Amino acid sequence: MKKRQISLSVQVLTLTLSLVLGISAILLLLFTRQSNSMVERNLRLNSETAMSFLESSLRNALSPSINLAAFTATMIPRVNDEEQLDGILHDMLAPVPEAFEMYYGTVISRFDGGNFITATDWAPYGDNPEWDQIKRPWFIHSMKYPRQTVITEPYEDSQTGKICLTVVRTVENHAGAILGVVGVDIFLDVLTGLVTSHKITNDGSTFLIDKNGLYIVHNDTAKVLQNNFFDEETAVTKGDIIRPESTIVLKDNRYWTACPVRGTGWYLVSLGSTSTLLAESRRFLLFALVIVLAMLL
Repeated sequence: MKKRQISLSVQVLTLTLSLVLGISAILLLLFTRQSNSMVERNLRLNSETAMSFLESSLRNALSPSINLAAFTATMIPRVNDEEQLDGILHDMLAPVPEAFEMYYGTVISRFDGGNFITATDWAPYGDNPEWDQIKRPWFIHSMKYPRQTVITEPYEDSQTGKICLTVVRTVENHAGAILGVVGVDIFLDVLTGLVTSHKITNDGSTFLIDKNGLYIVHNDTAKVLQNNFFDEETAVTKGDIIRPESTIVLKDNRYWTACPVRGTGWYLVSLGSTSTLLAESRRFLLFALVIVLAMLL
């Protein structure tokens, strides 16, 4: 009789342990799935918020120069004495530390009586007698977008060797005829710290590319205007990143999130690993599982 009682006790204990282990396995599976789902939801929400904030911050950093170009374009037709225009440009440029040069070139070539006037007395035709404002990329770019304030693609400044970009705006008279183009030069350094300091996760990184994938801002400055994101990153395609709206791609414990910068052909991209987020989430859920099992026992 005693042996039967012992045997029965063992059977009950075995059954209980089996049930506990089975419940544990089911709970662990459910918690793991919930963990992955929760991390994905949080990552999508956090990345969308962070990238939207960064995009706004980027535009705010450019806005003084954008506003300067737009206002100057409305002011120039009112200046009758072009010889005084360089002094006016100088005074208007001074309060905008982000910009290092501003100029105005007429639609009439220098060789046909037109003018090129700068805020700093910079005279590019001094070293190049053939230099003509109407043939410059910034001038041509602006003429493609009349009556709009637009930003050129980044380029290397011939004087400093630094990467810069130009905010341009056509200038019209009261009748709407285009008189010329005003340009405001900005060093790209203004954007570098702002972009690269943002991270979605601790091991992540953020950079700026153009629509073809060429790096515009990167923490490795040697890559700027030299390397292409899509040549280096084969896990995602151009169609995954270059989209009209914010997007996020999750693959193999990694994420890539991108956001277009309004008014430009640029895209903010942030990438990193989801491993840390998953580990933290699973530690929390494992702790919850231990408590549940303790209650069952």
